[in-house]
Amino acid sequence: MLFRSLCLEQQRSQVEAGEVRAAQLARTSANHLELTLFAVDRALKRAGAEIVENWPDGGGAALARAAGFPERQEIELAFVDADGLLVETDRGKRAVPVNVAGRSYFLVHRDTSQVTTRMMPPILSRHSGAWSIPVSRAVRDHEGALLGVVVAFINATALGEVLHNVSMTPRDVLDIEGEN
Repeated sequence: MLFRSLCLEQQRSQVEAGEVRAAQLARTSANHLELTLFAVDRALKRAGAEIVENWPDGGGAALARAAGFPERQEIELAFVDADGLLVETDRGKRAVPVNVAGRSYFLVHRDTSQVTTRMMPPILSRHSGAWSIPVSRAVRDHEGALLGVVVAFINATALGEVLHNVSMTPRDVLDIEGEN
């Protein structure tokens, strides 16, 4: 009976320790993710404002200046014009624009007059074959007409590695849920 009581006490202690670790892990991961998304949101706002200011001449320079993310983040900024053509990234103008008019990160802004930052579910890149998390924001002129959409593509694998390096073990799993 004493042995069983000790086993139950040890099991209860392990459960409590696991719950504490899970709470710490959730706080640390949420904090890192919040900081990343805050930096992305600022970059999208900065790039959008500069694109409007220099319209129709410049998105690329604005994207490059707005980016400035730590290399380990692997975040690429892009500009999609009002027709849904990805024409420029923070790495330069695309020789051949890519039609992304059917992608959710474009449609969500085309179909509304709002200027909000939206995080969409991960997508598989048609170009690189890598998973990325698109975070997008409409770029509208002073009358509210859609000029295009600025998008930050966050490399999902790199983000996962950063979160694991922050405080996660290979056995930990982090699910991110929310409307947006």
